[in-house]
Amino acid sequence: AVQGQVARAIAEAVHAALTPQDLARLSRAPRVNSEAHLAYLKARHHGDGWTREGIEKGFAYLQQAIAADPTYAPAYASLAKYLAVLGFWGHLPIREAYAKAREAVLRALELDQSLGEAHAVLAFVKWHLDWDLAGCEAGLRRAIELSPSSEFAQMAYANFLNIARRDLDSGLVHARLALEIDPL
Repeated sequence: AVQGQVARAIAEAVHAALTPQDLARLSRAPRVNSEAHLAYLKARHHGDGWTREGIEKGFAYLQQAIAADPTYAPAYASLAKYLAVLGFWGHLPIREAYAKAREAVLRALELDQSLGEAHAVLAFVKWHLDWDLAGCEAGLRRAIELSPSSEFAQMAYANFLNIARRDLDSGLVHARLALEIDPL
């Protein structure tokens, strides 16, 4: 709630144009289950190290988060991200991993359409499972629009631009942004 108030005050101070949707988003105080949020943070701590072991440990914490609050969208988004990453790296059969990732990310977006990282994961699934390049690019742009400080969205877009679009210069811009956001 405080973050929303501060963001709204800053936007008003610099005379930024806020849409009615922006105002609604900044005005609502999200309900957060502290047990679910703590388990989610522990999952991110382990899973965002990008090792198979860390991600598997992260899965256990995400299950705790979902058990504590089945409506906690960030937990579903992270679950989807880790499933997609394990499929991409070949630690899980790719079709199985991406199908489960799609299921989890659609649940996250059903609960909260404003999660940029969830849009990035869905875009990743569209690219690697459906070969839907236009859908992937649109999803990654939406993810960055919603969460410009998501290193995952920035790096996913960098990879997409480099590999699918062969746009190395633009890809490098997004890769550098991802590294600025999270040097590790």
